[in-house]
Amino acid sequence: VSVNAQTFSWATRVASDGFDYVQGMVQDNNANLYQLISVDGSAQFGSIAVSVPSAVLSKCDSSGNYLMVKSWSDFLPSSIVINSQYGILITGQLFSTVFDGWTVINPSGIGTQNTAIAALYDTTLTLQWLVVFDIAQYSKIFASTFLNSGFVIGGTAPPGGQAGGARWQYRPP
Repeated sequence: VSVNAQTFSWATRVASDGFDYVQGMVQDNNANLYQLISVDGSAQFGSIAVSVPSAVLSKCDSSGNYLMVKSWSDFLPSSIVINSQYGILITGQLFSTVFDGWTVINPSGIGTQNTAIAALYDTTLTLQWLVVFDIAQYSKIFASTFLNSGFVIGGTAPPGGQAGGARWQYRPP
């Protein structure tokens, strides 16, 4: 939904087979809107159809027309931020050993199920890099933000896990 001076400009919707949850939305300098969505089943984004995803990153123009859609299975998204210098950073929890064609290896050897990840995409929704957090199985990222010198990602690890229920923060050098 876009609102300009209290005037309703446009609306668009996601039509999936199940429940849909928008985890976050960001806008770039060209007024394109990026939506990170948890979906349940096949979904329709304008004329773009995706089948059996668990998460979707969509891009709309300033009129609400879907330009492109990236979808993943076995991924629970948690946050999205955008920065004109770096790109679009998404975070979440992975329930597989593959993300967007990249093999995921958890460095701690505790398994790759339920692993916290961060992925950076450019504005064409092409994966630039992927970080797998070596914290604890069932870790969850709850927030991320860009700073002048990079980005900060925060999350939690479960009690009894390798991080002992701690809150943690990651900031690349």
